[in-house]
Amino acid sequence: MKSPALLAAELRKAEAEAHAAEAAARKADLETAKLQKENEEWEAAKEDRRRETEVLAEEKQLANDEKRLANLNTQKSWITDAVPDLKDVDRGKTTGADKPLFTALLAIRSLNKAAREVALNLLPPGTSIQTLLLTTDDTLVDRLAVYDGVMRHLDMLLLQVTAANDTVPPAPDEGGTDTDDSTSPGAESAGIVAAGAAAALAKLVPGVLGLVSANRTVASGDVPQDAYVTLLAVAGQIRSWDDPPPLLIDETRLLQGATQVEKKFAELELNCHDLSVSLAQSMGRTDETFVKWAKGSKATLDLAQAAMSALSTVVAGSSISPLMAAAQQAVFADQNVSHVVVIKPAGASTSQLVDDRPLTMKDPVHIVTTAAIAYATIDRATSHVIGAGVRTGESSLIGKIGSRFEFDPPPGTRQ
Repeated sequence: MKSPALLAAELRKAEAEAHAAEAAARKADLETAKLQKENEEWEAAKEDRRRETEVLAEEKQLANDEKRLANLNTQKSWITDAVPDLKDVDRGKTTGADKPLFTALLAIRSLNKAAREVALNLLPPGTSIQTLLLTTDDTLVDRLAVYDGVMRHLDMLLLQVTAANDTVPPAPDEGGTDTDDSTSPGAESAGIVAAGAAAALAKLVPGVLGLVSANRTVASGDVPQDAYVTLLAVAGQIRSWDDPPPLLIDETRLLQGATQVEKKFAELELNCHDLSVSLAQSMGRTDETFVKWAKGSKATLDLAQAAMSALSTVVAGSSISPLMAAAQQAVFADQNVSHVVVIKPAGASTSQLVDDRPLTMKDPVHIVTTAAIAYATIDRATSHVIGAGVRTGESSLIGKIGSRFEFDPPPGTRQ
């Protein structure tokens, strides 16, 4: 059994060891806390170190850029010193006309191209053609109204004058007695015809004179040259067909032989002459039947002659009479004319681009001209439009001033 002193010594030793262990634990805790604090401080300074590194890199890049810029400025000064100063040297200038070059030539070429398109699309495939009539006049109704109106007037006049000629009362018997034939069929017919002729012609003459005095549908005027040239271009393209039909141009066709209007007018003149002779040869007759017939027939003859005079008179502002104006429209009554084609220019324009190059360099030029043609093809028998539209053509020029110019190929030319 241990002595009390030994036990006390071992107890003190154990306490000392316990205190040493506790001190070691506190030391370890302190060291751990220190390491943790140092780590926190390192993490906190990490972002500052990154920013500091970036600033140093940017400063280095800026320094390199300044050196590179200085080198470029040095090289630029070498080039500037080596190249002569041309700021006072004239770059050269191209002076042209106020309008595009070759306007007329390009306009004709583009017009021919548009005319070719019109000719190719003029008629539906398989259309049977007798004669084509080309015109620039889009008021065909007014012209046909003149023709139809004059023909109706002449027919009515001829009917009335012929009726008067056919109802001349026979001469009285040789005994000199006045036979009262007023109730006979011939006398009654003569009176009715004479009265009807006077009434009809009284209404007819103002209408015929109105055609003359109004001076609207019978007046003639100049056709604008551009429209006529357009029509000729289309006519030329139609004539280039493999088997072109007979072609008439409204503005330049010729009157061949007497027209139906002129024949009707001549027949009316002859009947008026016969009626005038009948009246003159029977001046001494006093029988009642003849007197009634003579009175009505004289009125018919006077009105017919007045109408004929109005139809054959050239009024102020016109170059032809209403009769000849109607005769000119007789082509529309010609059974051989199967189709009428109305041609109208639809506009044209020219654009020119010139690239003015400096010094002695040649200046490129590009010119484009376009033309448009409107057309309508009418079946004369039905007045139906069987073809219509607007066709365009384009012609261009490319080249350099002081060098050669290249035109596009003309219409119908293979490229």
